[in-house]
Amino acid sequence: MSEHVIHVRCAPGLEDLVAGEIRALGAEPEVRRAGVRTAGDDRLVQRLNLELACAQLVQVRVAERKAKSLDELEQRVGSMAWNKWVAPHHRLTIEVKTQSSRLHHRGEVEDRVRRALGERIGGWANPQGDPLELEVRARGDRVSFWMNTTGDILHRRGYRLETAKAPLREDLAAALIRVSDWDGTSAFADPMMGAGTLVIEAARMARGIAPGADRSFAFERFAGFDADGWAELRAAAKARVKDTLPFPIFGSDRDAGALGIATRNAERGGVVADLSLATAAISAAPVLENPPAQGTLVTNPPWGGRLGKGKDLRPLYQTLEKLADQLPGWGLAFVATKDRLAQQVRGVREALRTTQGGRDVTFYRR
Repeated sequence: MSEHVIHVRCAPGLEDLVAGEIRALGAEPEVRRAGVRTAGDDRLVQRLNLELACAQLVQVRVAERKAKSLDELEQRVGSMAWNKWVAPHHRLTIEVKTQSSRLHHRGEVEDRVRRALGERIGGWANPQGDPLELEVRARGDRVSFWMNTTGDILHRRGYRLETAKAPLREDLAAALIRVSDWDGTSAFADPMMGAGTLVIEAARMARGIAPGADRSFAFERFAGFDADGWAELRAAAKARVKDTLPFPIFGSDRDAGALGIATRNAERGGVVADLSLATAAISAAPVLENPPAQGTLVTNPPWGGRLGKGKDLRPLYQTLEKLADQLPGWGLAFVATKDRLAQQVRGVREALRTTQGGRDVTFYRR
């Protein structure tokens, strides 16, 4: 089976976490800006899509060619082997990126690539057919062609069909859990759960449910897709899932509407039975009632621009510290945008910087 050059895209700041996930799958990662490069066969491509929790997109390089003009580009595309990837029934979206290249007119590059590719595969039969995405990168006199093997972005797991106010994206929730050092073998709590993303991600992680277990991927539409191999891979992943968890996962929120949203999302995520959900203020979080000796408190509090515009949020972070102090032996991780908010919680240190909703945010832990 041939080996591909693979690029895994992620949010800035999450590269090392994604590299660790790739390494755990037996591949060798190379960290790059807002992404990680690796190499492997079709099976690895499928496993990356299925099992990466902190990534956004998996792209495979179809080819790289030298092209100094549009005519040369068209000739190169027309001589490439596309039969594994694209068929006449596909509806192909082409995105062009150029840097220091004579092929600087994106529209003309797209037209030439589409025409040459169509001629190579025998024409486009159905403009409304199955969607695929191709990225063309022109840098200097080199042009590379990258297929999106993921389709819709990876953080869309399929369970969070309802959201509360300003939720944390699933990939960022998984990253926050990872930097908290929670290992999935002890109690977990989020006292400001909103839509339940953190507790759902934690439960799925602890039970071994693959992040992509409940969704489809673009590679399933490729012309050379190995359906039998994919079915085997999914079955093996499903067989590894634990039936239950021997420790509690607490989720609570003072907003009564959040309880219903989180419960329904957890049902779709297959983990509602693993969670203890309630409506409660942070100062009265259910985790305080006979708490386990060990666990981790992980949460996404309101921060500047997130439910907190015009408000002094320092008292809320002080309350978070009081809650954490009542849980000796527990770890703590949370999100904030400003040091003055994080400083309300003693003993924390910066773990990671990234972006959420166009804002720079920092993950803290202690």
